[in-house]
Amino acid sequence: MQLTSILKSSILNILDESIRLIILKKILIQTMFPKNLKNTYYGLRHGESEANIISKIVSNPKIGTKQYGLTVKGGIQVKNTIQKSRIQKDIIIYCSDFLRTKQTAKVVSSLLNQQKIHTSIRLRERFFGIFDEKNSSNYNKIWAGDQKDSFQTEHNVESVDNVRKRLTYLIQYLERKYKNKKILLISHGDTLQILYTLFQNKPGSYHRRLITIKTGKMIYYN
Repeated sequence: MQLTSILKSSILNILDESIRLIILKKILIQTMFPKNLKNTYYGLRHGESEANIISKIVSNPKIGTKQYGLTVKGGIQVKNTIQKSRIQKDIIIYCSDFLRTKQTAKVVSSLLNQQKIHTSIRLRERFFGIFDEKNSSNYNKIWAGDQKDSFQTEHNVESVDNVRKRLTYLIQYLERKYKNKKILLISHGDTLQILYTLFQNKPGSYHRRLITIKTGKMIYYN
């Protein structure tokens, strides 16, 4: 009887410790995100891609950096967004190294007569584990899990908080490198929406509740 009680107490202590560690990790990521930003940040989701029109998840860099570029419609989406925006040619462009985001960046640079495009793996698509190359209807299963736990990696999916961490490192780097600049981040739906939670000082689990960024659309972060 006493042994059972001791075991229960030990298990509860272990669980309590695990919960405390998760909470501390979440707080740490948010506190690492720079405050009093020196630069102005914009996000642009890539235009419609060849993967979008066949409802296919493409998150593996080995595939996404080489295949599934923009459709004609995707290029037009990006062009329309940039022409309607306040973006000017002095903006600094950073993009994911996926083919669809690099092609999006080329459309932007052509419109703005901006030759320099920086690529960053920190802007890559979130990796969707076993659902990669599967139907995009599987996103809903992942997002349902995200709302319960932003650290969840079920089905080998990259956690929301891991995406937040790599994006935090990117913003830290850009804040060290630039001052009083406008920076355009060209990336993917989940990546940009997760970044929005950091700018809004909200939990990562809110990334589907706060905003939805459609293909070829822009967001103003700060």
